[in-house]
Parts: sequence; C-alpha cells; structure tokens
Amino acid sequence: MKAQQLSGAYGDIFWALQSVTDYVAYSTLAVLIYVANTTDNDLTYSIQMTVTNSAGTVLAQGPLIINERTYFTVGAHEFIMLPGEIISSFSDAMLRLDLIEQQSNRSTDSTSTYLSKPSVAGLPVFGGPSTGTSTSTTSSLDSVMNMLMMVMMLGMMMNMMKGFTKSTRGSVATKSTKTLKASKKTK
Repeated sequence: MKAQQLSGAYGDIFWALQSVTDYVAYSTLAVLIYVANTTDNDLTYSIQMTVTNSAGTVLAQGPLIINERTYFTVGAHEFIMLPGEIISSFSDAMLRLDLIEQQSNRSTDSTSTYLSKPSVAGLPVFGGPSTGTSTSTTSSLDSVMNMLMMVMMLGMMMNMMKGFTKSTRGSVATKSTKTLKASKKTK
C-alpha cells in the first residue's frame, strides 16, 4: 500500500546532505538523519528509501533498517539523530527518504539528494579508461597526474602491506567478546 503525503503534520525528516551529492555506485554514503516528532503524542515511524532515475522510474525501494528494526518511536516534541550509512547500486539517480508515520501509514515528510557520479578530468572513476578527448596541454598534464596518482597509491598499499605483515608475524588470531554488566557501587 502506497503512503500518502501529510506535509510534515506528524513529523519532519532532514539531513546534512546537499541537493547534489558526489556518489559512486556501491560505495558507502555516510548520513546523519534527523527525525522530529512535532505532535503532542509519542509516534512510531519508519523511513522508506526510494531511488529513481532522471525519467522518474523507480530503480530501488525499501525501508531503512534502524537498530535491526524497520520502525522506531520518537517522543512527543522530541527529535532523534540516526547516524548510519546508505549503499546504493546506482549513481546519477535521485535518493529520497520518506518519513512514514506507522498508525496512518502516511508519508509525513521527505528529504532527497541527487547522487551524481563524480567527474575528475583525466582521472577515471574506478580505473576505467578516461573518456576525455581533449588535445590541449592539460590533457598531457592529466596523463602525468594520473600516472603519479597510481604510483602513489601503489606505494601506499605496499607500505600498508609491509606494516600488516610485521604486525601479524608470530601472533595468533583470537576472538574476544566483552560483556558489560551493571554493578552496584559499595562504600
């Protein structure tokens, strides 16, 4: 059943993302979502995520999981912050979050950002071929910078691997679980 829009009457949702966000498909997008209950009663909400292309076709849709649940409660005239990560298999698409009030199953508010594939002149996004056809001097400079970046990344990876093998040499991996228990303070 599709939720209807209530124009913020039962709560608000917002985040610190701009209207356009650089995003590469399958990467992690760190988000801090704020949900405010603007009513006099405690309300239970869910957040519905929808990804659409430029034609408005729905590419992906589903609820966000908050603390292993699809619903969460916000007290009357209170707000909560929900830090987390969103991973989408699409870029060059619109990401919209709808705040759904559980009892009425209606969308009370929404927020969105356009997931724009970043473009850096001369540098491929994930090691693919450059699509630039420029023949100017900047093209050769881009090639040099591209090669320099690859050499630097290779050097950093080699240093990390060298440090990793030194730190794991002669050690045995163990699994450790800590349990926190409440204790009484005695005088």
